[in-house]
Amino acid sequence: MGNRFCSKCGAPITPEARFCGNCGSAISLTSNALSAATKSNYRLPEDSRKKKIISASIVIGILGFWYLFIRAPSNSKVCKHLTRIWAPEDIAKQEKELPDCMKGIEKVAEQLTASAFKGWKKCAMKASTKDDVRTCSSSYGIK
Repeated sequence: MGNRFCSKCGAPITPEARFCGNCGSAISLTSNALSAATKSNYRLPEDSRKKKIISASIVIGILGFWYLFIRAPSNSKVCKHLTRIWAPEDIAKQEKELPDCMKGIEKVAEQLTASAFKGWKKCAMKASTKDDVRTCSSSYGIK
């Protein structure tokens, strides 16, 4: 039968033992005594929780990296940002210019490849002045 372990305390017990020498628990042939193979594969619940927490942290980290550094901003988000640059004090003018901005962004998208368009949008979102926006556009060959 091989080595057995006490189901209460995990101490090794001899095959002929009727009681655990460590904790005194009764040992039966039909008890839940763990075999050596089962004992070596047995993991405590805390280990499982730690692994789940680590796995979740890795997934959240990857998603956060994607969200911050890989994903391109939406066209409407870019337009809102650009209209704030063009008319920083005039909210009514910003709202009025949004449809024209969206049409302009669609024209830009037609001029560029998908990856270049994504790069231009990221560059435009980093712009803080009109000159920054012009620099982004000229670096991507947009007039």
